[in-house]
Parts: sequence; C-alpha cells; structure tokens
Amino acid sequence: MAQPPLTASIKKIEDELGVILFERTNRVTRLTGPGEIFLEQARRVLSQAEIAKRAGEGLIGSLRVTFVASASRDYLPRVILAFRKNHPEAELELTEATTVQQVRLLLDGGADIGFVVPPIREAGNLKVELITEDRLIAVLPIAHPLSQRKRLKLADLKTEPWILFPARQGPWAACQDYGGL
Repeated sequence: MAQPPLTASIKKIEDELGVILFERTNRVTRLTGPGEIFLEQARRVLSQAEIAKRAGEGLIGSLRVTFVASASRDYLPRVILAFRKNHPEAELELTEATTVQQVRLLLDGGADIGFVVPPIREAGNLKVELITEDRLIAVLPIAHPLSQRKRLKLADLKTEPWILFPARQGPWAACQDYGGL
C-alpha cells in the first residue's frame, strides 16, 4: 500500500534535509526539535509571502505623493480619502512642491506620483493625465486698463505682476507658452 501523499511529501522533505521532522510511533506523531524550528520558519515564509502578495496588490507599502498648494484645497483631500478607504494599511508621504520641483522628484525617483499645474516642461518619460481644470481669476484695480474686459487671455497678463507663483512657473509659464513673456 502506498503512503498517503502528505506523508510521502514529508518524508521527501526529511530526506532532502537529512533531518527527522516528525517522531512517529504507533500511537503518536509529534514534531522533533528540528521539526518545530522548520514549522516556525515555514510559517514565517508563508507570512512573508502573504505580505509580498498584499504589497504587490498595492494594499500595503508606501506611496510618496507631491502636490501643488492649490491641489490641497479641492481634489487632493478626496483622492486621499478614497486611497485610504481602499488601502488602509498603506503609508502616505505627502510633500508640497512646485510643479518644477515635482517633475524633478518624479524623474529622480524621489516621488511616486505628483499633482502638478501645467504646462510641464522636460517631463521625460512621465505619464501625464488631466484630472481637473481650474480657472484663474485676475484681480485688478478698478482703474487698471484690463479691468473693464469680461475675459482675459493669459497673454494679456504677461507684463502684470503675479501673486503666489514663482517666476517661470504656474501661470507665468503658461503665459510664456501662450503669448510669450
């Protein structure tokens, strides 16, 4: 009569290791000292395999997110809540940065995802996807020549002072692209 498959598998492992894992008598089968160590290590391997599987599915691990300040007011909180709901064990590392800084971080491997304001220059092999569009509002003194217009083009503002955005970034860069600065 052939040995049951489990018994045969255990015997094969014992033969490969050159160690007896189970003490077998007619009445009792129990782990030997080496068998207990083998069982403990096997449980660790299975636990680590489960962790690796969950990490591969994006359920655990960390995600380094960069964002422009304006993203933190509107859509970023919703994105974070949805991410937390679907990945409660994942760690989020949030960093505010300008678009230029984010592109550099993404290209250098210092961030995994970024929420930027176009235009994006020198994006290399980054995948860019439009999430939302914001409208800019120009606030001008009543006496300003442009204040009487209903709509302005970015090029109309190319020589005007801006608040909040560093030169050559955000709307400044857009003005350069759409009207030259």
